[in-house]
Parts: sequence; structure tokens; C-alpha cells
Amino acid sequence: MHVVHLDLERTWRGGQRQVFLLVRELAGQGVRQTVICREGSRFPEVLAGFDNVDTVAVPHRLAALRRRPRGDRVIYHAHSGNTIPLAVLGTGARPSVITRRVDLPVHPWLFHRADAVVAISSRVEKVLLEAGISPQRMRLIPDGIDRRRSLDATVTVGLRERIGVREGQFVGLTVAALVQGKDPLTLVRALAELPAGYLHVWVGGGELSERAEILAKELGVGEKLVLVGWDPDPDRWFGVADALVQPSVSEGLGSIFLDAFHFGVPVVGAAIPGTSDLLEEGVSALKFPAGDSAALADCIRRCMDEPALRDELVADAARRVVAFDIDTVADEYLRLYRELLDR
Repeated sequence: MHVVHLDLERTWRGGQRQVFLLVRELAGQGVRQTVICREGSRFPEVLAGFDNVDTVAVPHRLAALRRRPRGDRVIYHAHSGNTIPLAVLGTGARPSVITRRVDLPVHPWLFHRADAVVAISSRVEKVLLEAGISPQRMRLIPDGIDRRRSLDATVTVGLRERIGVREGQFVGLTVAALVQGKDPLTLVRALAELPAGYLHVWVGGGELSERAEILAKELGVGEKLVLVGWDPDPDRWFGVADALVQPSVSEGLGSIFLDAFHFGVPVVGAAIPGTSDLLEEGVSALKFPAGDSAALADCIRRCMDEPALRDELVADAARRVVAFDIDTVADEYLRLYRELLDR
């Protein structure tokens, strides 16, 4: 078996992290793999030294088409929308897999040509089925999480000093790009309704960074907001956080919630369809209507004021996250690859 993973995104976000985790886990099982990525991607760096794993960095999609490995028992796996044609067109008898990570509408023609289409959540699955994708081609395999990770207390102390956390402050954390779909401006508006003892840290860069800063100044809440920018190791910020606050208006699943579950950080998230597999109101998370800054502020205040509630959310989340272990996810993909190759 030779699995060719295709991801030509220019950024490093949750989807790319999921590809890395899958490749790493399969490498540990001796699976031969090639990752075709965009020039400038982090894949060559983070996968360096892995046995049976090659990385091929290309400037554009045409170059990726030319560099696709061929041979017996090769399977093409598209992880990003811009690589779907590379996986399903001109591949001869080689099987192809598409993993769909967002709940946006699809153009079904290319999806019909794939041998298998993987949805990472029931919401994504529903969107694909509504587009006419055959249920026989569909698989539901969620994002995974490395549950072997732990936090370094000394790193946490350093980060708290870096951003100036005062004694007794409650720290909310968002890990996401500052883009429209993550709705940072609603978060900034919510800060105006929160007490002075609240500090919010946003880890991620993006086109709305400047607008978020300007709005925070206009509303007089600049001292409550710290924009850290993109960080290659966002895990470490969970040690600083008293709650994960994600104001997204759209998610395929919301794998960042898995990280919060694992690290024991209570979650506040928007009530959107994509996160319903993970977030249950009042049980594993507190939820608010997407785009409603007042309701978001209310949820954050509940987290601040009710430590017993925080403990209940964390306890339930710890039970849920077990099912998303990357070992289990990788086994599901490996089973799918073998099934397709052995047809």
C-alpha cells in the first residue's frame, strides 16, 4: 500500500494538522506515504525523519499533477478542496478518497468520481447527501486528537508573564484564524459587556486582525484583548486558558474543541450545526446563538461565576474525547484504504 496525501493549502490550520496526525500515526504502522503539498508548507519540516514518508512541495496544482506517484496499490487521498481533481481525474484504476472538512455546499460532479467520500461530522455528511453523493460512497470518520500530549507548567508561567495576566484574571482563549467564518468581531463586541477581570487571548492571524484591533479601541476594550498572532504550537496556550471561546459561524466539526476537552478547559461555542457532534448545551459546553455578542458575554460570565459548572463541563468532555483518539481514526482510514485496494 502507498497512500498519497494531497493538500495544497497555503496556510497551516486545523485541516493540515489533521493530515499530519494521520500521516504520523500511519507511519508508525509501517504504511508507505507521500504528502504532496504547496511550496512553503510546514509538511516537509514536521514530517522530516518519518520512516516511509516522503514530502513533495510544488508551486502549483499542475506541478502536483505531474508529481503524483504511480505504481501498484497506490491510493490518492484529497484532503483539501483544491486537490480533489488531482485525486479523482486521470488516475486510471487507482482508488481515490476525498475527506470533506467543511459544511459548505459542494459541486457534486467531482465527488461522484471518488471511490470514497469521508465526512468528518454528521453535519458534513448531511450536506454531502443533500448534494446527491451516494450513501454507498460515504464514510463518517471524525477528526482525531493525540491524547498523549501534556502541558508544561513552566511554559504556562512564561506565557502568562508574556501577555501580562494579572492575579485573579479569568482568561478566555480562541485558537482560530481571524477571518469572517470565525467571527472575531462578535467576540470583540462581547468584551464590552464583560467585567474588568476578564482577559481574552486570540491565537491566530488573518485578514480581520486590524479590524478587530480598531473595533476594540473604539469600544474601549483594548486592554481586554490580546492578539497573539499565528503560533506553530497553539497547544501551549491551553495552559493559560480558563475557558475556550470559539465564536465561529461555520465549522465542519470543530477539532479545536477536542483539544480543549483533552486539556480540561471548559468550552463556550456558537450553536451551529457543524459542532453538534461535540457540543451539547449545558453538558459538554455552553452555547450561544452565532453572531449574538450579548448571549456570548452571558455564557462567558456563567463560566466565570460558576466553578462547579466548569467542573461538570470538563468532566463530561473528558469522557467524550476518548472516542476521537487518533489511533482509532487512523485505524478507520487504514480499513477504508485496504477495502478500496482489495476490491
